Amino acid sequence: MALRVSTKARDAAEAQERIDVTVAKIAERLGQFMYAQDDIPIEAAVIRLLRNSMRTLSSAESCSGGLLAEAITSIPGSSSEFKGGVVTYTNEMKHRLLGIPLAQLEGEGAPGAISESTASMMAERVRELTGTDFGLSITGVAGPAECEGKPVGLVYVGLAQQGRPTEVYTLQLSGNREVIRLRAIKAAFYRLWQRLRESVEPTATAL
Repeated sequence: MALRVSTKARDAAEAQERIDVTVAKIAERLGQFMYAQDDIPIEAAVIRLLRNSMRTLSSAESCSGGLLAEAITSIPGSSSEFKGGVVTYTNEMKHRLLGIPLAQLEGEGAPGAISESTASMMAERVRELTGTDFGLSITGVAGPAECEGKPVGLVYVGLAQQGRPTEVYTLQLSGNREVIRLRAIKAAFYRLWQRLRESVEPTATAL
């Protein structure tokens, strides 16, 4: 969600002063959600923080079908930070390209492709394969029907980082297929933005 701040004043200098005070108050209360003060998408803010910290990213996608990679490569110059990704839409590709055991993906008692553990493996394997600092993964049910007995809108986002334990975020998203896919990648970018924000100076997070 975007917020627009406006005011009335005698001149431009007074107006800017009032706006600066208001923006500072918003940042104080909502800083953990405020990824930029200029009109840019969150993927651009992620690229900016990756660039500032000289770190790199790769992705492994299932239900989002490459939408995350498409969004981030739409940012000019992102090739310095985004090294690439894979779309492992089927269990066969998750096994062949990422080396995830078939016993993890299918069969009686298997966690399945749509699971916390598979999202974790996807993020870790793509990070290792590409040699990046971060690996992002998305696996879930975009609809219109259930899959593996799991409901439409259930999505797992994996975030792997060199030197830190991998974290997986469970989402229950609403909307049609395309809305769920879009919300999934935005949630993935937001989680990465949060992680990056932890390790940069406060002045960088507000940009």
